[in-house]
Amino acid sequence: MIVQPPDPAASAWRDVAENVLHGLNHALSNRLNSLASYAVLLESGEGVDKEQEHTVIAEVERLEHLLKLYRLVPFAGGSAIEPVRVADVVPDALAMLHHLLDVRDVPVAVHGNADTLPLLGSSLALTQALLLMLSSAAQLVPEGSATGGILLHYTGDADWIYVATETAVPVDATERREIIDLSALHALVPTARIAASAITPEAAIVRISMRIPTLAATRRRQKEESGGG
Repeated sequence: MIVQPPDPAASAWRDVAENVLHGLNHALSNRLNSLASYAVLLESGEGVDKEQEHTVIAEVERLEHLLKLYRLVPFAGGSAIEPVRVADVVPDALAMLHHLLDVRDVPVAVHGNADTLPLLGSSLALTQALLLMLSSAAQLVPEGSATGGILLHYTGDADWIYVATETAVPVDATERREIIDLSALHALVPTARIAASAITPEAAIVRISMRIPTLAATRRRQKEESGGG
């Protein structure tokens, strides 16, 4: 059961979550069918050889990964906050993107700065925010584009963390629509400053960006607001 966020963020997250679930269910069926075939061998008394044994172990590991992704689907608005690094949630966001059947084949290039500081937030919420940004950019990539794909950038300084997704190829103005429901991103990462834009009015690279205060900047502001100087 998907825990629904309050409107207006609900529809934006629900659409993505339902598509992710569809992809996860498809992958789960494949994993179960594969394991079932080995169960038939065991029941027949034939047993499995070493190679098949390794295959079964690999299928179980894939199942465990799928279960981890299932736990990332319920909306994270209002979840507990903790120090979290963007780099730590990128793999899960990309894994969920590859279960969105309509954009799973869109290539993603990640350009991340390993020295990017942590922020104060929910790792689940940040994962979902990245998925929204990635899927929104991926849906705008022209179908069959030879050089198509999307880019994910993240970097930062002492005060801010900068995260952005953008199309690697220009998108026709007629194809651009409401790029993303920014209310969903605000609900997931309330401390972020968020923007969605096309760089030119003609065929354009579309960019969705978030600027999030670092953990140190947030702690400093909290101290100032509490009168701690």
